[in-house]
Amino acid sequence: MNEGDIITSDQLRNEWTNTLSTYDLFINGGHKLRPVRFIVRYIIEKGYDRVLFPGTSMYSLLISIPIDNKVNFNKTLKINFDHLTETLKFKFIDRTTGQIGWEETCQATEGSDLLESFFADNKDFRLVTKNKTKVE
Repeated sequence: MNEGDIITSDQLRNEWTNTLSTYDLFINGGHKLRPVRFIVRYIIEKGYDRVLFPGTSMYSLLISIPIDNKVNFNKTLKINFDHLTETLKFKFIDRTTGQIGWEETCQATEGSDLLESFFADNKDFRLVTKNKTKVE
């Protein structure tokens, strides 16, 4: 999907299912991305897949907030796994300000905890993940 495309909750859920399948293919192809796949599964299990839009860039997971039921990449969290250091790197980019709003690194086993911490601390993500409703 492209930025500006209209997206429904069902389409969001399908996009997350497709993203999970993509990471399965990466892992089956020998890429060490299990910690990122775990985060994708966690998002689906928590129901965040109904309100957040997934994407991938190379092997990074991108998580954006749809605005007015449209794909929007203005506020995007990028997560990638460094298999040499066994760490997950999180970076929030706010295109409306042109700045990196937040960066953090954690051990591979702490990804879901750091994700929840980010959701709680970032006002835009907190709004949609707490209520699991779309931003209008």
